[in-house]
Amino acid sequence: MAAPKFFYEGSAPDVKKIKIDLEAIGYGLAERNETEAKETPAKKTGQLSDYWLSVILGLILLYWLLGRLPILDLSGLIKGAFSLPLALLVGLVAGVSTCLALVGGLVLGAAANYAQNHPEATRAQKFRPHLLFNAGRVIGFFILGGILGLVGSTFKLSPLFSGLLTFLVGLVILILGL
Repeated sequence: MAAPKFFYEGSAPDVKKIKIDLEAIGYGLAERNETEAKETPAKKTGQLSDYWLSVILGLILLYWLLGRLPILDLSGLIKGAFSLPLALLVGLVAGVSTCLALVGGLVLGAAANYAQNHPEATRAQKFRPHLLFNAGRVIGFFILGGILGLVGSTFKLSPLFSGLLTFLVGLVILILGL
């Protein structure tokens, strides 16, 4: 509900007197200073839905454009066959959703701590924790992924053991989620 707006002519009304008069009849007047007004701007109606609509339309446009390029065959996405674009899409969706949810708070905390300890830093310098953190993640994932790839190419799991392991991991994730 939007706050009511009052208009007046001449000199500004005495807010203290208005507050006293309202309290006398059982109402109150919330006070808001200019700093709070700047920190909490009013939310525009439809702003969030417009954002998601543009994201969905952008993804559809991106899918259409990538489907027209001869180097990427996106037909595997529809037919259910494994393809490089499908692996890329799954990796991007999983990476953005889980990594953003799990690591986003850590990165923001580190960046906020850095900005608080270095108030004189420029905007580019305040971006440094983001770069270092993500560079460390990429290098770490590259090294650990290579090691796991080497181990995985040496040991072969039976389909039964792989299925049981997948089931147990899913069960642990479900329990942790609940």
